Amino acid sequence: MENKMNFIAGICLFTSGCLIYALARQTSPFFISEIKLLFHLPEIVIFSSPAFFHTVSMILISSPFIERKKKSAVFICVFWTAIQIFFEIGQKYPDLFINFLPGDFYYLKQYFRNGTYDPLDIGMAVAGGLTGIIILCKSQFDFFIFKKGNNLCQKKTRA
Repeated sequence: MENKMNFIAGICLFTSGCLIYALARQTSPFFISEIKLLFHLPEIVIFSSPAFFHTVSMILISSPFIERKKKSAVFICVFWTAIQIFFEIGQKYPDLFINFLPGDFYYLKQYFRNGTYDPLDIGMAVAGGLTGIIILCKSQFDFFIFKKGNNLCQKKTRA
C-alpha cells in the first residue's frame, strides 16, 4: 500500500474528529462540559470541525487505494466532499431523503430526521476537500499552482 502515512494521518484525523464530536457536543452521551473550557475551543471547532475532519480523513484513508493520477486525486476529494454535503443537506430536507430510502435504512433515516443542519458544516466540508487535494498533491505530486498552465499538481519526477 503506497502512501501509508496518508492512511495513518487519515485515521488520526478521523479519531480526532470523533473525540471532539463525542466529548464536546452537548448532544453526546459522553459530553464533558469542561472540555470546551479546558482547551479553550471556539464554537466553530466544537460544532463544525467534525465535518472538516471527516472529509479530510476519508480522503486520506482512501488515497492509498487510488491511482496516483491527478484525476484520481481530484475525484476522491470531490467524492468525499459530496458525500459530506449530501448528509448535511439530508438533515435540512429530511422528508425528501427519507422517502427514497428503503425500510432497512432505519438509522440513516433517524440521522436525517434528528440531525441539525448547519451551513457552516458545508463550508467546513468544502474546506476539508480543498485541504485533502492539497495534501494529496503535496504527498503524491509536486505542487505547481503558479506554473505555466496553472496546473494544481503534476507528478513528481525522480532525479
